[in-house]
Amino acid sequence: MANITLSGTDIYFNKISITSRTTMMDANQTTATKEFTPLDDICKNFHLIIFLCIIFVLIVSANISVILQLSCSKKRHSRMSFFLLNLAYADLFVGIITVTRDIIEKSCIPFGLGSIGCKLTSFIQGTISYNSSYVLVCVSIDRLYAIIRPMDIRTASSTFRYSLIAASWVIAMTFASAQLYLRDIDWIRSMPICGNRSDVVNWKAYVYFLVVSLYLVPLIVMTVSYVIIIVIIWKKSSVNRNDETSNERNNKSKFRRLLSLKRGTLGDDNQIESSIRNARSLGVIPRAKIKTVKMTLVIVV
Repeated sequence: MANITLSGTDIYFNKISITSRTTMMDANQTTATKEFTPLDDICKNFHLIIFLCIIFVLIVSANISVILQLSCSKKRHSRMSFFLLNLAYADLFVGIITVTRDIIEKSCIPFGLGSIGCKLTSFIQGTISYNSSYVLVCVSIDRLYAIIRPMDIRTASSTFRYSLIAASWVIAMTFASAQLYLRDIDWIRSMPICGNRSDVVNWKAYVYFLVVSLYLVPLIVMTVSYVIIIVIIWKKSSVNRNDETSNERNNKSKFRRLLSLKRGTLGDDNQIESSIRNARSLGVIPRAKIKTVKMTLVIVV
């Protein structure tokens, strides 16, 4: 009788053990096969999405204000306004296209434009990003040309500046054309996204190419251009200071004679100093042009 009771107890506890194991296996299987919904990813990337939305608002509002201010300015037809307008438009499109696409990807919205749409949107995004960098290169080259050839820049036609902008777009599209091969539709959790091709092995080389073409090349060209500009301005300023020191007395006497011949009297010191300042403003590199270069440096930085 005791043996039968013991066997019944063993059977009872074995049933409990089997039931517990089955329950644990079902729970593990349920956890393993649980599919995360897009809402889970949105909650996970919530802070990043908010940050990208703030960046989007800042980029769009700032560049629209710059475009409106330059378009309504009296100097909207100047060379500097032309390049600044192109730079503002490029940065505006970066915010509208690039940041918007990042927000959509972080929100886990399925990409519904297909393989061709993925390649084209990636190509447009890359072109705009490259163009935003190379417009800055165009500005630095134009400022360098204005400092090296100050007399030719006034008589030069608009062909030069349009050629610079066209070259920036051609270079941008050339570098961004790699996106047509590297990007394609990928599937994550049964959801289509526009991602990188998985069969491309040498991604490390492409990342190096991206850093060099998008950042290092524009940085080197701009650095060389502005270093040359600073050296030229420094040399011209030193020469002008030496000439002013050596010819100060001669200039005063010349203007004194001119004023006395014109008015029949000896000109006072204020008139002489004013005339000398006007003569100084006619130097090879005017102060307004130096101020423009400083403003450009601030914009680039």
